[in-house]
Amino acid sequence: IVALLGIGLTSDFNSIPIDLKSTVWNIIEPLSHHWQPDVESEMQNKSNIEPYLMSINTVRGDAFHTIMKYALWLKKFDQMNYEKDLKSVEKVLESLLDTDKTVSIRSAFGRWFPWIITLDSEWAKNNYKKIFIRENEELWFSSWNGLVVYTQAYDQVFNIIQPEYFKAIEMIGKAEAIFKSMANNDQRLAEHLITMYWRENIDLAQSGNLLEKFYQN
Repeated sequence: IVALLGIGLTSDFNSIPIDLKSTVWNIIEPLSHHWQPDVESEMQNKSNIEPYLMSINTVRGDAFHTIMKYALWLKKFDQMNYEKDLKSVEKVLESLLDTDKTVSIRSAFGRWFPWIITLDSEWAKNNYKKIFIRENEELWFSSWNGLVVYTQAYDQVFNIIQPEYFKAIEMIGKAEAIFKSMANNDQRLAEHLITMYWRENIDLAQSGNLLEKFYQN
């Protein structure tokens, strides 16, 4: 059901009518509390599958992705009430950041972070350190993997979380010790950095710049 709703929320031709927004929300919001995924099952699978791929194959993970599609759907079709309804979405996100310790959901946060900025840049600025949580290495790698592997480089994202790019350079070569499936992290980091350099977001004349750090590592 959630997957079908996701299709309906993103369709350009047969989108769900906006007057059904309460019905849609009443279906997907409870699923954001579903027990699956759980930390125990993730431990059994983390050597074989990336956290983001886990997230699209679990109930709560699928609900998270659909909630983000729902928020973007609101922004597109209900601009008059969008900011009020977005508060309900942000309440769910805050609850997950505070209570959910699964790598799947943290990776989903990373995957959707550029669009979280699009929805509410101030919320993104205020909460990014909870998403890319330094105190838990597994969760940090998961959110970083969701961002760097599954999204392209965006200027606005880079400007907000530039410290995480420095952190990623420090962690080069370490992801696979935790997640054997995270082989692409470092390659994608390099691609992001080159893109940011082309867009003049990295100044090579500045001592200690990201590319300098990257090639020193």
